[in-house]
Amino acid sequence: MEKITITDELIDRFFSHDVTEAENAALAAWLDESEEHRERFQKAFDLHILTRTLAAEKAFSYSETVKRRITGGRVAAWLTGIAAAAALAFSVTWRIAVVPVEEKMAQEMSITAEPGHQSTITFSDGTRVRLNGGSTIKYPAVFGKTRQVELEGEAMFEVAKDIRHPFIVSTYRYDITVTGTRFDAHADSKEAVFSTALLEGSVYVTDTETGESIHMVPDQVVSNTAGGKLQVMTGEAVKDHTLWTEGILSIGGQPFDKLMRTFERAFGVRIIVERDDLPVIHYSRSKIRVSDGVQDALDLLQGGADFEYTYDSISDTYIIH
Repeated sequence: MEKITITDELIDRFFSHDVTEAENAALAAWLDESEEHRERFQKAFDLHILTRTLAAEKAFSYSETVKRRITGGRVAAWLTGIAAAAALAFSVTWRIAVVPVEEKMAQEMSITAEPGHQSTITFSDGTRVRLNGGSTIKYPAVFGKTRQVELEGEAMFEVAKDIRHPFIVSTYRYDITVTGTRFDAHADSKEAVFSTALLEGSVYVTDTETGESIHMVPDQVVSNTAGGKLQVMTGEAVKDHTLWTEGILSIGGQPFDKLMRTFERAFGVRIIVERDDLPVIHYSRSKIRVSDGVQDALDLLQGGADFEYTYDSISDTYIIH
């Protein structure tokens, strides 16, 4: 059997879950040989985690008002926890010692873009995510054998291609699985609304409750019906799905209450509907620029829907009558 030499490159591949059984066994034996080997491994591990974390930190590009929280405490505390876990006695057995380390690597992080603002995130694998206002994405500190994130809200994904490690976007009921592609996803668990528009590549959308799966090709939109069943659309639906990335909202073809939720996220305002019946929007297609403000949006909407509105400056709330 050919002897396996432990190199920095092999150690780095181990942290990315990219070693063979033989390499893993060789590394375990190498760690048991001396304290010097364990110290070398520890330094490599600390550098690996720090590099991944700083890369993610520098990639956060969003306004000062965007909320950012990291589950479990600040990055410094998180790194300290990882260092403590990694310092467990390797001499016991490698497989026992690596468990708490991997648990720390999988620790959940979360980014929320405040209503009225967007944020751009670049993960350590090169995947870029543009998060719409009022949306939240959760992800592990370091991706392992699979790259999986959770989305509540809306985001545009440009997934770095990696056939061996699929990228999965999980929502309240539907999963989107890709290897490398560009797509928009929208999931609102409160309204039980889901849709995704594929721009490049291919994806699979799976209903986690029924097992139903749809293979999408570019220029398709998959959304759910009122009963939850998935349906495929083409044409203008794809373009409408990505208008928010250009700072544009479509105000036609959707119920009034859901449009008001869209306004709240896009403009960062609070809107209350104080009437028994919801206004019917007669616009089939109409668009507005978010930069024009919520009052211009409501004024334009009044041309195609029967309602009045007032603004309460004390509570900073728009009231629909």
